[in-house]
Amino acid sequence: MNKNFVWFTAVLFVFLLLIFIFLGEREDMDHVVEASPEELAVREAGTSFVNDFIAMAPPSEDLEAKERVMSKLSNKALNEIGDDSPERDIALFFGVQDVPDRGFDIEEVLLEGDDSAVLKVKLDYSGGSAYKSINMVKEDGKWKVDSVEKRIGGEFREIGNITRDNPGYPDGVWHLLYERPGEPALNEPLVFTNKSTCVAGGETGICDSDRFEVGAKVEIKGKIKDEGVEVETLKFLE
Repeated sequence: MNKNFVWFTAVLFVFLLLIFIFLGEREDMDHVVEASPEELAVREAGTSFVNDFIAMAPPSEDLEAKERVMSKLSNKALNEIGDDSPERDIALFFGVQDVPDRGFDIEEVLLEGDDSAVLKVKLDYSGGSAYKSINMVKEDGKWKVDSVEKRIGGEFREIGNITRDNPGYPDGVWHLLYERPGEPALNEPLVFTNKSTCVAGGETGICDSDRFEVGAKVEIKGKIKDEGVEVETLKFLE
């Protein structure tokens, strides 16, 4: 075989390979959506708020961090913080008792107009994760934290005990009683659908809540909804 032909074929192959790689990188770049300046500003303000909230908590109790947290609250939010015990009130405002010992992650930034936005945050604890929505508003040109809510739509996976008809509970609605680091004595109403699966004694089937026993220990996997946890799987633990 002619050496020139072999050399030409090799060069052509390398040339075509480089073109293929270049076009692939261009295609990947076309799919990258850059965050807007407002989204970056919201993310920075929310990240700073959570970092300072962690820094002001015991045992560090960083007083400068507490002042920064206060400065990042909206006028409405500041009305919820008293002078007698601001640290406690800020923890109640955030909806936790302990800081996430494994950090946190800003999962998504949603702009809802020129002066409001929502940060979807995952707080990571040794015993699991908590999901929060931080509602932000723009005041005097700066993004401020207006409220913090339990995030709807997040994944739910907890171990606890089921109960119903307790004082203050809606009649006939099963609840899961459980604990989470920083959030003891929690309860969630359970929503069963025709796709909710129960596992007991090695057998799996569609859940029949009429056969449940109060106090049974279970592991529940599902989705957080407005009305409670929509159960995907309930496993009875012996």
